[in-house]
Amino acid sequence: MRSGSGVWALLRTQWRTAWLWLLLSPALLAALVVAIASGVQDLYGEETERTIYAATMGSSPAQITMNGRGYDLDVLGGIAAYEVGFMGQLLLPLAGVLLAVRLTRAPESNGVLDLLTSTRVHRTAVPVAAFMSLVISWAVFGITCWAGLVTLEYPAAGSAGYSLAMAGFGLAWSGVGVLTAQVASTPRAANGLGLLLAMAGYLVRAVVDSQDWPGVWVSPMSWVVEVRPWGDMHWLPLLSLLVLATGGAAAAALGAANRDL
Repeated sequence: MRSGSGVWALLRTQWRTAWLWLLLSPALLAALVVAIASGVQDLYGEETERTIYAATMGSSPAQITMNGRGYDLDVLGGIAAYEVGFMGQLLLPLAGVLLAVRLTRAPESNGVLDLLTSTRVHRTAVPVAAFMSLVISWAVFGITCWAGLVTLEYPAAGSAGYSLAMAGFGLAWSGVGVLTAQVASTPRAANGLGLLLAMAGYLVRAVVDSQDWPGVWVSPMSWVVEVRPWGDMHWLPLLSLLVLATGGAAAAALGAANRDL
């Protein structure tokens, strides 16, 4: 059987069986982002209020440790991104890993994969189809987030850049989850390993930012901040997130093709 055979059939199966998770999770996360942006709009609608925010919250060591470095805090979009902060840095990886493991390791654990691969479905089709489903899922998040921000009258370009950065961040952790699903022996272990990596990335980012060290590239948690979509957008951090996502998926496919158990 040719490697990757059955991807489209498996993709249809995933959306028939897990469509609620694939749509509800990104929709709820996007709603959270839009809700925070709406609150920011009410609290910091005046330029004076934004100036005070940038001078206080943007320079607070505690806030920098929790949320990361603040950029463009003199505009509503920058404040909204900063307020999403640590919640976004933890919730998006959580959703990304859990969705990836649900689509890959869970079917293998409960025996469904054995039934599928007994037909014309190759083992490598599982991580490939899962990654394609996750791309669609995070695209739903990005589009919903962008539509909500534009509805609140945030700048369309900045909203698009921010939504793209956050969707890329979630997809990057889905790539990590697809890979941990091939490494771990059970779904619980795969989830635990993925979330352990996310927590390690958050703690490394917190240490680097709290000490004002220049090593912002050591953690993916910093990459999403360094995109800076509400000012002069930086494309290299966004590209790094996409490389992490596709690299994790490619490594998972390679692992699925070569491992025995």
